Amino acid sequence: MNGSDKLFELRIKLEPDGDYRAVSGELNDYLERGRARFAWIQLERANGAIAALVHRPVGWLQFYQDDYASSFHSVNPEYGGPEDTFTDYLLDNGQVDVYPQSWDHPLEMVVRALEHFMGTGERAPFIVWEVD
Repeated sequence: MNGSDKLFELRIKLEPDGDYRAVSGELNDYLERGRARFAWIQLERANGAIAALVHRPVGWLQFYQDDYASSFHSVNPEYGGPEDTFTDYLLDNGQVDVYPQSWDHPLEMVVRALEHFMGTGERAPFIVWEVD
């Protein structure tokens, strides 16, 4: 990592029956324009939340339910690399954490899962989830 690495942050509490086109637009703008190499995206609803950490061109997801009492993270069943390979992610406090590459998904799929949560409040069925 170097000093030029920037973090795109988006944290929004979604309202019931809200119009999420602006949020979806921001996500797609980030995706298309390549604004920052790293991103922290968190969307909250009354029944749960979803967060994504991104290190272009991949990211992973965490889904929370029941007031954060239980959580799930994404896993990629198509990952065929070594189990001891990790991706580094920049957090909002400047700290760098590493997570297994077997959790990573292409950025387009991460955004699709975030949009699914916006519309339904549920975990995306096209992502494989593992209980934390």
